[in-house]
Amino acid sequence: MDKITAKQAAEMWGVSERTVQDYCIKGRIPGAERWGRTWMIPADAEKPKDGRSKSAKRTVERKPYISMPKQTPQILMSSFYSKPGTAEECIKSLSDSPETAAVFEGWLAFSRGDLTRALDVVLPLLDVEGDFYGTLNMGMLTMACAIWKNDAALWRTGRVHISAVACTDEYERKIRDLWLGINDAGVLTNIQNLNWYSWSEFDKLPEDSLPAIWFNYARHLHKIGTYLARGETTFPDIQGLGMMRMYPYLVEPLIVQVNRAGSLFAELCIRLLCAGAYLNIGMQEAGLHHLDVALNLAVPDKLYGVLAEFRGMFNTLMDDRLDRIDPEAAKVVKKLYKDMLANWNDMTNRSVTITLSERQSEIARLASLGLTNEEIADRLHVSFHTVKSTISMIMNKTGTSKRSEFSKHIF
Repeated sequence: MDKITAKQAAEMWGVSERTVQDYCIKGRIPGAERWGRTWMIPADAEKPKDGRSKSAKRTVERKPYISMPKQTPQILMSSFYSKPGTAEECIKSLSDSPETAAVFEGWLAFSRGDLTRALDVVLPLLDVEGDFYGTLNMGMLTMACAIWKNDAALWRTGRVHISAVACTDEYERKIRDLWLGINDAGVLTNIQNLNWYSWSEFDKLPEDSLPAIWFNYARHLHKIGTYLARGETTFPDIQGLGMMRMYPYLVEPLIVQVNRAGSLFAELCIRLLCAGAYLNIGMQEAGLHHLDVALNLAVPDKLYGVLAEFRGMFNTLMDDRLDRIDPEAAKVVKKLYKDMLANWNDMTNRSVTITLSERQSEIARLASLGLTNEEIADRLHVSFHTVKSTISMIMNKTGTSKRSEFSKHIF
């Protein structure tokens, strides 16, 4: 018997795909079968009768319905957006689904550092009906904006939105909990609590979700490496920069994977992480290679917010490399970075952070990773005396007595 997908049936019957899925789950379409993540329906199946009275139908307000064209909690990180300079084209290609286009535009605005625009887009969508991945997208974008703004109330709003997503089965509940765990990891400081990576069913995820998973795994490994280097956590048989030295060899294959998957955004973020790791262990050439590739991926669509979030790993080095590509972009990223720090400081009252100069911030970062004064001097091509005196100034400004405490005052 010929079969059609739930999406095709929805178009034929003039209803949402979610409505067709609900019909299938409730057994209202004879012969319907679930194939992986998709419901297949007999081609000659008839639309189930509504069963409500005409008067009841008139009182029901039809809401816009968001159905993601990709099964991923972050549409910007899917293969839907695969080439530099095509972000606006991606929005136009969604003209038949304005709500989905709005979600994509919201993610794009966030990635450009325009939080006002991102929130203007996403907050009204929180009241819009969406399918499983549409709802995850809206909640995750809200939480992403909240983390940048350090707005705890907004972060909880996004989390509640994800928690309340309608799950059709136990597998979707597991996926929901997985992404809740990943989002929680974005604000946790205790590395031992980050246990989402131990989930045993990654192989069952839709291919569209994999680039986002690969990026979050790369970010998690980087976080472990940083904590180990700073002495803020322990790991069996690994100390100091040991994890950071291993990191590029673990992450380089992921760059190949996201490139093949066609996810520009995931590749951009993982390359920035990899560049930072290479530079931390003194492999300048490899670090600059990944940094330059990442900058060339970001500039065509002005993804300056992403660069600003990662700038703390590079400081003036990112400014210098970006200035060679687009001097105006370098100015924008630097300003966004300062605005981000200002928002953070306003919320946490850690005003000491912005009193550190660029050079002091760079030396503080390397010192917090466990490098000696001699190693820092060699890395930055300055004298040992300069490093030693700068360390003293940092301690005086921050009120710290140990180099390991510098991590509290750098980003």
